[in-house]
Amino acid sequence: MNKLKLITTFLPAIVMLSIALLTFTNIIDTKELFIIGLLLMFPILYLVQGMACGSGKGNIYISLLVSTITFIIITMLFLNATALMYLFLYLIVGLFGYGISVFSRKNISKRK
Repeated sequence: MNKLKLITTFLPAIVMLSIALLTFTNIIDTKELFIIGLLLMFPILYLVQGMACGSGKGNIYISLLVSTITFIIITMLFLNATALMYLFLYLIVGLFGYGISVFSRKNISKRK
């Protein structure tokens, strides 16, 4: 695996885990960062990850699986099971980003 595929696969999971650890271990004494992460940063990470995989920089299934497992671990450690409903939204956003990237790449290749 080259460096770009490793970054595409693991960076969103590392960012999600870092946000959770910073907010729930009281390193940053505010829960607003996690709320912003849950509602804004995590979906953006999934979207960017899907787009990167769609442009050929990683495997969408492995990348989304790593991010999903990380989110499930965060949910079980710091939240309750009701936060898992966000997971479906994140997966849809990630697959949407992948679809956008693949569709635009095919359109560009048709024009050439």
